[in-house]
Amino acid sequence: MSPGMQTNIEAISGYARKLPHYEQEADKFRDLVDAADVTDEAWGIMGAFAKQG
Repeated sequence: MSPGMQTNIEAISGYARKLPHYEQEADKFRDLVDAADVTDEAWGIMGAFAKQG
């Protein structure tokens, strides 16, 4: 018989404890992208559409 699925609870807990760090890093990255102020022409058609979203 198959042993089934096993979960490493400590690994999941460790990852969950690191999530605030990843959120802060994402905020820094967003701020850098905003500061770049890329022109609409540089985005191209699809990029301009995505930028508006």
